[in-house]
Amino acid sequence: MMAGLLGSIKAIFWGTVLLVFTLLVWSIIAVQFIHPLSLEVSSSEYGSCERCSRAYASVFSSFLTFCQQIVAGDAWGLCIPVIELYPYTALFYACVYLSVGLAVLNLILGVVVDVASQARNAMVEEIHNDHLIERNEVHSHLLELCREMDTDGNFEITRAELNAAFNDNERFREALNFMDISVEDLDVLWTILDPD
Repeated sequence: MMAGLLGSIKAIFWGTVLLVFTLLVWSIIAVQFIHPLSLEVSSSEYGSCERCSRAYASVFSSFLTFCQQIVAGDAWGLCIPVIELYPYTALFYACVYLSVGLAVLNLILGVVVDVASQARNAMVEEIHNDHLIERNEVHSHLLELCREMDTDGNFEITRAELNAAFNDNERFREALNFMDISVEDLDVLWTILDPD
């Protein structure tokens, strides 16, 4: 989990930059087009909208409003009086929600999940490679162990030498244990090693 988190920090940072930039663009547009309408709403019969007059008064206020509405998913009721009085503004709010709420936030989530998955796969592959290296080291030592098992020096290992090596040679026993070969498997091992 930590590898995935550390791997996704860069994606989270750039996703946040994209989110801030998108919200700033929509905030500028809201100051130009939505703020005059929200001022009219606050002075009309919808006087209960106490924040309408300042919700889009500046880029910062618009940014906070969109963060509250779209990123946090709170206070969508703030834009309803504006939409009720000026129904065409629903298209603006829909565009903001689609571009920020659905596109950018889901893009960030998808990239973070993908990066975390790649980091996990890399870690699993590294563990697998370490296991293969260890297995190859055991195999390379097996030839050396076979020379030690050949006690009479005739370059052939007998069944008695195999059993004696398993009982007496701890390195040979560890190598067989690493390959999941137990004392019960020695008969099968001997049959494989001695085809004639």
